[in-house]
Amino acid sequence: MRRFTTLEELRLARLPPTVNAAVENALTKEIDLGGTDYDPDNTGSVWLIEPQDSDSSITEKLGSPFAELLFEKVHHHPEQKLFIAYLVRNNSRCDTLIIPDSDWLPEAWAVSLISQT
Repeated sequence: MRRFTTLEELRLARLPPTVNAAVENALTKEIDLGGTDYDPDNTGSVWLIEPQDSDSSITEKLGSPFAELLFEKVHHHPEQKLFIAYLVRNNSRCDTLIIPDSDWLPEAWAVSLISQT
C-alpha cells in the first residue's frame, strides 16, 4: 500500500493516468476539507492498493484483513477500472482507498468491494 499525503508525493510517484487522476482528486478533497488544519494522521489519508499487497500488509496499515473492512461507501468506476472506497475510522477520520480493478486484484477483495457498492 502506498500512502499519499501531499500533491508532491503524488507528482513523484508517476502513476498511470487514471490512477493518478483518482488519487489527485481524493487527495485534493482531503486537503481542501482539512484547510489549514489538514493533518493526514488524524483526518484521513489516501491509500493506493498495489499488486504486492496482501491481507497482512492491509492489516498492518488498516488494522483488519481486506475482506473484514467495512467501508462507508464504495464506488466502482468500470470505465477507469477503479474502485474508490471510503473507510471511516472514527468521527474525524476517513481514509480513501484507490483500488485498481485489475487482474491481480484478489477475487475475494473484488467480491467484498462489489457487495458494498
